[in-house]
Order: sequence, then C-alpha cells, then structure tokens
Amino acid sequence: MKFLKILQYFIIVAIVALAVIRLAPNVNDFSKLWTLKDHIDYRWIAAALFSQIFQYIGDGWFSQILLKVADIKVRFKDSMRIASLNVFAAHILPVGEAGGMAAAYHFYKKLGVDTEKFIFLSICWTAITHILLILLFIIPSFFLQNITAALNTSIIFISIMIVTLVILSIYIGRKHLFRKLQKLLGKYKWAKPFFSFAKNRKMYLKRLKQHPWLIAKSIVASLIYYASNIATLAFSFLALGTLPSMTLIVFAYAAALLFSKITLAPAGIGAAEASLILIFLGAHIDPTIAIGATLIYRFISFWLPIPAGFISFYSLKKEAKDNVDMKVFKEEIF
Repeated sequence: MKFLKILQYFIIVAIVALAVIRLAPNVNDFSKLWTLKDHIDYRWIAAALFSQIFQYIGDGWFSQILLKVADIKVRFKDSMRIASLNVFAAHILPVGEAGGMAAAYHFYKKLGVDTEKFIFLSICWTAITHILLILLFIIPSFFLQNITAALNTSIIFISIMIVTLVILSIYIGRKHLFRKLQKLLGKYKWAKPFFSFAKNRKMYLKRLKQHPWLIAKSIVASLIYYASNIATLAFSFLALGTLPSMTLIVFAYAAALLFSKITLAPAGIGAAEASLILIFLGAHIDPTIAIGATLIYRFISFWLPIPAGFISFYSLKKEAKDNVDMKVFKEEIF
C-alpha cells in the first residue's frame, strides 16, 4: 500500500514537472494571467455552470438504468443526489474514486440495494464509462497527428496495450485466480457478496442480454455524463474569447481524465490540470489562455460541486435517519 502511495505521488509530480518545464519559456507572459479577469465573458461562465448539471443528470440516470436491469427500482431524484456526492466524497475519503464509490454504496444500501446488486452496478458503470472514455481518447487522436506526436502518444498507446494484456491475462486465468481468492478471502464476511456475484454472473449477463434497450439508454446517459464536462471545458475557453477545435477539446479532456485515473488522486487533482495545460500547449494555444481556461474549468467541475455534494450528503443522511457520525461512517464502509 505504501509503495502504491509513493508511485501515485511520483506520477503526479512527474506530470506537474513536465507542465512546469513546458511553461518555463513563457514565464514572462504569466503577468497577463491576472489581467484575464477583466476580459472574462461571464455569460459563458454561466453556460459552463449550467452544463455541469447534466453531469449529475447523466450519472444519476445511468445508475438508475443499470439498477433497473438488476431488477431494482430507485427514484431518479435519489440516484442523481447520490451522483452529486462524488467530488465531495472524494475529499472526505480521498483514495482515487473510492470515496465516491464508498458514499454511493452507503446510501444505495440505505435505499435497499444489496451489496451484490451494487457490485453489478459498479462493474457495469465502470466498464461502459471506461470503454467510452478510451474511444473519446483514441478517435480524436487520429485527427491530431502533430499534437499526439509532440505528446509522445505512442507511449500512451503502449501503456493502454500493456493494461489490455494484463486484463486479458487475468481473464484467461480467472478460474484459477477465483479459486485462490476464495480460499484466501472466503472466510471473511465482507468478501462473501463478491463471491456470490461471481457465482451468479451468468444470471446478470442474461439480464443484460434481455434488456438491450436499457443498455442503449445507459450508453446515452454515460455520453451525457461526458458531454457535460466537455461542454464545460469548451465554455471555459469561450469565456476567455477563444475556442480550440472540439476535436482537441475532446482529446484533451479524455487524455487528462485517463492520466488522472492512473494517479488515483481524488478527481485527478494536480494531474488533470497539468495534463490539460501540456496538451493545449502542444497544440500551440496561448499559454496564458491555456492556464486560465484550465483553471476556470477545474474550478467549476471540481471545486464548486463540493457544497452541492455536501447538501446532498446531508439530505440523504437525514432521509435515511442515519445518526452515525463521520468516523463510524468510514469504519462501516471499510
């Protein structure tokens, strides 16, 4: 665990260092950064704020659809409120996406979703969103050859291939691995739902095949989830009076999100900002504009949702009549 933590910080520092080195030649231009505030078009800031609402609509609808496949009905209002906890939970339980997942598990359990169904939700949600994210990264890269060459994208593709090979290796040896894990962890109560889900996986696959229309809708919902953030990034540039190509914006968003996931940092803090700036500088975007738009985007998508997440957390906690304090809440999750 200590090694992973060191590796996490090393990756974040490496990405940030690359951004700093790339920005160094333009240090004299940074005096203009503060003057950007006098040229911000706040109508686009309002549009960026409005677009963020659709992230939680898409996320909540996505979760509701997947639970419907598992024969569990939840209100859209509840699934959307749980979706809004993501950034807030990442702060109180900052271990990559574990904070958001832990909070979601806690409140879905209060709504009557058992652990096995939540595992189904988490696996499907992760699989669909990550497949789409990789496509959002790969497809635009074919139209941005100069930029991807400057970013050494070949290294990124090699990394993706390595991850794919690791996943395939796990899949091929899954039966042997499952027996080993069952022998090692089967005695623990918390592990039983995972083994139960593994044994019932054919039933869940059958449910997925029986509901192609719901799967199609879940893909639409996940696209809404991503489109809202892409729109926020575009509006952040428009607020400063410029707009890079949408191909570049989609590529930058997907690449930064992928890099962020590697670091396991809460919502990719540090790594996301540095990655976005590096990519926009590689596309010859004015350094001042690149930094300004990135900061606006991250402020709107990462920092502003925290109060809304807290309100959702408090209202869900109150509805569930949960009187457990934060310390007990963490112990219950883990």
